[in-house]
Amino acid sequence: TTPYLRAENFGNEGAFALAKAISLNSNLEELYLYGNKIGPEGVKAIALSLTGNTSLKYLNVGNNKVGFAGAVAIASALRTNTTLCKLSLRSIATDDLAIGFLFQGLKENHSIKEIN
Repeated sequence: TTPYLRAENFGNEGAFALAKAISLNSNLEELYLYGNKIGPEGVKAIALSLTGNTSLKYLNVGNNKVGFAGAVAIASALRTNTTLCKLSLRSIATDDLAIGFLFQGLKENHSIKEIN
């Protein structure tokens, strides 16, 4: 199954709960979190859960307030995650420095085939 959680507005608290589920779940392949009012701390938690997850192939965190801390956490997760193939970061609220960190993480990742 693919949880399609677009615009559910669960914010950081929901992201913290999802992060636990992501790290424990070995069947989840796609997760749509577009427009859920997730802030940098929630995005950080989700990014950290990617380091132990071996099944997630697609993650959409677009239209959330990723911020600098969230972008750096995603970049760090990209350096070690080997299963994520597609990542959507469309309309994330962050700055140019954070985008640079994301770019570096993507350069070091060999599994991402598509990003938007």
